[in-house]
Amino acid sequence: MVGHYVAEYNALIKRLETLGVDENPDGIFKYLFGRESKFIAVMMQRLDLTHEECYQFLATTYFAAEFGETPKHLEDHRYINYNPYMNTQKLNEIWKKISVAGKDGSNEKLWKEIQDAFNKSLKDLFLAENFRPKVMRIALDDDKVHFHMSTAAMRKDGEYLCGMRACQHVKSNVRGFTIDTAVSSATGFPLNVSVLRGGETNTENYDRMLRDMFEHKFSRQETQHAALAGVIFCSDRGYWVAPLILLILSLGGTVFGTVKRTWWVPYTYDQKNPNGRQMIHGKFGRSCFLAFSRWRRNMLKIMAWRSGTGGVALTMNSDNLGHTEPTTMDFCFANYADGKWYKSPTITQEERNLKAFQREIEITPHSEEAAKQISDHLIHISSNKVKMLTVADLDFAWFTLRMFAWTSSSSYASLRYAAPMVPQDDPIRDTLMNVLDYAGLSRLLSEGGDSGTGTGEDEDTSENEIESEVMTSEFVKSTLKSMFSYQGNSDEIAEISRK
Repeated sequence: MVGHYVAEYNALIKRLETLGVDENPDGIFKYLFGRESKFIAVMMQRLDLTHEECYQFLATTYFAAEFGETPKHLEDHRYINYNPYMNTQKLNEIWKKISVAGKDGSNEKLWKEIQDAFNKSLKDLFLAENFRPKVMRIALDDDKVHFHMSTAAMRKDGEYLCGMRACQHVKSNVRGFTIDTAVSSATGFPLNVSVLRGGETNTENYDRMLRDMFEHKFSRQETQHAALAGVIFCSDRGYWVAPLILLILSLGGTVFGTVKRTWWVPYTYDQKNPNGRQMIHGKFGRSCFLAFSRWRRNMLKIMAWRSGTGGVALTMNSDNLGHTEPTTMDFCFANYADGKWYKSPTITQEERNLKAFQREIEITPHSEEAAKQISDHLIHISSNKVKMLTVADLDFAWFTLRMFAWTSSSSYASLRYAAPMVPQDDPIRDTLMNVLDYAGLSRLLSEGGDSGTGTGEDEDTSENEIESEVMTSEFVKSTLKSMFSYQGNSDEIAEISRK
């Protein structure tokens, strides 16, 4: 994947050299929005504006959008320096020109002409036929644009939105319209934008965008089935609907990303009625479930990943039978630095094992010697004398092995139960006290206990319960003695561990 990104970046640099564009953000900005750009040329011609007025209009609009306020409020605010921006009167005059531009049928709608000009610049810069990398990744997205439209005006004027599709943005609970975008995953630059039009779906809009972006690939009908070969479409779970997936696959593209729980996905989780789908329960250990479906020349794969901590994720990718190499999923560490260190090729497996077992120990005058002994012991454990079966928590091996192991949870539960039963005159009490003090668990020891029958029991305890209590206490005492009375060196401890 990194190799694909590098190839896209190198292709862009080569294209910038060919066009004579400076290889920096300012150079790209001037090409897309500069005085000689197609975008600015349309605005100057259709709205009768100078180059400076176009810039000031755009700067004022984005400035107001960033604050979420009207330009009038910002202009009147006593703490905001509004001098570089366009005054409200001039701004409103331009918006009035925009609202009627092309509505009389004499010209194309202004937004369509600006959109076409911008997309032509993007195609020349990022998707030129001889400069496009062999494999590229594109993210599909939809940008919600807020617009305080008038319902009365829309009923009165059928061309109020100039052909754009009005919608109610659910998450932000505001009205507006939608601009679908295709963005390069490598550079983050937009490759194509298209306003969602009235009476069409997002899939139909994406279809028009793809045919515009790779126009040269659709010139012949017999090769359209492979027009998107080498293009991997990566999107989040909210954008993958069945019609869009089939569209991309039918044109030879590859789909890749997470998916929502829906009727065509064979797995589900946290739902009362699976409707024939396999239910993945999150409470069990780490597992991976795979389902395959062949459609024409494509193999679509759905994966359900159970994390082992209660979470389930659904992902999807496809193979286009030789046109692109299979895409793969990778898992991120909670801490980026840990993941970068662990995957470094310069780190030996022994170092990985040691890091997996070690933790930072707070050194105090009382714990310095104990910390040294623990460190020495871990060094021996990480050697070849002991075979590591797993170095990670919550994987399948961990869930299996913990059923036979003396884990931290079980040892803590045993100490919490047994510590109050150890009398003060017992030979193991001092050793136990040092261990609990080092672990910060000295509160588990009973204060002033003088017998092994424990404290806190009711006075009228039955004879059988007392006998059971004594037997339990004797068993615990013998176990603790074997745990804390051994005084061996690190080599002997490692040898015992190996056996």
